[in-house]
Amino acid sequence: MRCKKTVRGSVRRVLIRFRDDLLGRLVAQALAEARVPLSEDAIAARFQGRGPWKKRLPQILDTLIAIGRVRPVEGGKSYVLQ
Repeated sequence: MRCKKTVRGSVRRVLIRFRDDLLGRLVAQALAEARVPLSEDAIAARFQGRGPWKKRLPQILDTLIAIGRVRPVEGGKSYVLQ
């Protein structure tokens, strides 16, 4: 029984990482297609999905900035793809 819980936890962690990677790629793709700086609200408006992911958009952008895929402009109010 304990083994099943460990496997479930591992699968859940992998799915969360996959989801985070996918969201990061989608945000980067939205910035690439825009070709102009986009604010967080403008990025969120490009997606139809509802739910808590929009609350994580600042974290996703921070991650993309940290790995060098996105650059903040206009005093950090907008973002462009590097």
